[in-house]
Amino acid sequence: MDANKKATENVQPQDAEQVINQQTENQTEQGFCGIPLPSLEDFQSESLQANEELTPRQQYEIYVNKFINSAKDATEESYDEQTEVLNSSRITTKTELKPVQTLLSIGGVSVIERGDIYGIKGKPKSGKTSANKALIGAALLGECCGVKAEKPDLKVAYLDTEQKPQDTQGILNYVRKMAGDNVDDYIDNYFQLFALRKRDYSTLTKDLLRIIIDYRPDIIIADGIADFVRSFNDEEASKAIINLIHENKAYDDHNAKGHTGQLLTQKAAIMMEAKKEGEIIKVTCSESRHKSMPDWFLMYDENDMLCDATEPYKAHKKAKAEKSNAQYLKVIQDILKETGEPLNRTDLSKKMAEKTGKSPQWMASVITSLVGKGIYLVKNMVQTTAPKEQEA
Repeated sequence: MDANKKATENVQPQDAEQVINQQTENQTEQGFCGIPLPSLEDFQSESLQANEELTPRQQYEIYVNKFINSAKDATEESYDEQTEVLNSSRITTKTELKPVQTLLSIGGVSVIERGDIYGIKGKPKSGKTSANKALIGAALLGECCGVKAEKPDLKVAYLDTEQKPQDTQGILNYVRKMAGDNVDDYIDNYFQLFALRKRDYSTLTKDLLRIIIDYRPDIIIADGIADFVRSFNDEEASKAIINLIHENKAYDDHNAKGHTGQLLTQKAAIMMEAKKEGEIIKVTCSESRHKSMPDWFLMYDENDMLCDATEPYKAHKKAKAEKSNAQYLKVIQDILKETGEPLNRTDLSKKMAEKTGKSPQWMASVITSLVGKGIYLVKNMVQTTAPKEQEA
């Protein structure tokens, strides 16, 4: 018997599987057109007895190739289907598109528009869900915490994939509390809330489509978009889709978490970021495809209800700045006591940088902001005595 032929015949099924897996590593991991490759057990039960003239390796190769071809044939568009899609998607000089419809606005700026995708990112417990409550409140009640509905009777679907049902129900109870008495029927008609923590990717995408078909919401909120690990290419029936996602764990890393977060950032018309500053939740626009969104501020009042925190935030920011200025002024005064005054502004900036760990450039801007508030600048020299008092 030929040595090469004998060696080929001695190849075992598991060796053949290894060869195929190496040749089609990406396909083995992800499947072909969404269909996984057959297992070796399937191969052994269906094909190994088919042809005694072929080695197990050759039979396995034939089996896998047939499987790949059948999977591709089952999912590929026909030429006519592809032509129809491309023709309907082409935009020419004669194309007339409907104007974009604003659903929610903040400070008079269109923020949530029909047919687009949005993201709210933030560290755990940073106020993402609270920001969503404000959006829901505006959609159902017309206005909430600086957010205004630009269309009456907006329908909202909320898909919670992260919390247990009791916590999800807490969102509904809060909405009822915001809306007041005798409006339960209205809420049930215009706010659909689903606790989907037990559902996985394979069912969640189908659940989403079913909810769109059955309830026809204007706005869809997915609290836990990482559980919907699927392409963002489906702009489901012109809905506005708002997605919540965590940021990376590192304190100074504010990127949306993982590959899904990167995709969401790329696809979102506006990417919002929720941060907590004391009791105030600050929502900013971190990325935007077109116009930027104004910052908006939320906090809970004594009745545990969300309210607009714009004025409290201004007061908080002013108090914070005053405290910071007082600390920097003390640093300057201590340095001038050590070195004597006046002191060249550049030298003072460097010494402040050494003491605070900030950059000399930043300290130079601090010095400028404090002129007339405890220090004076005379011919680029810094002193604590007012020029007129010095002359007198």
